[in-house]
Amino acid sequence: MRKISLKTWPEYFKQICMGTKTFEIRKNDRSFEVGDILIVKEWNPSTERYTGNLVKCSITYIIDGDNIPINLGFELKNACVMSIKVLEIYIQV
Repeated sequence: MRKISLKTWPEYFKQICMGTKTFEIRKNDRSFEVGDILIVKEWNPSTERYTGNLVKCSITYIIDGDNIPINLGFELKNACVMSIKVLEIYIQV
């Protein structure tokens, strides 16, 4: 199990915290594995800075782009879809 930091924009961060976004689609340049902990940090593109808010998630399932069983009309080479479960949420007050 590793801890891996990721940045995400506020709209997606909010959906993860609310429990409506239960997946991540990412380039698999870090060899993600089930059980890894994602430290998802909220990034404000307007200020080009982190907000200080973060959410810890565990990866519960992964399918890499080469094994997605449908034709999306484009390749997901070197990408993966990860199911995530929220463990902790840290919001700056």
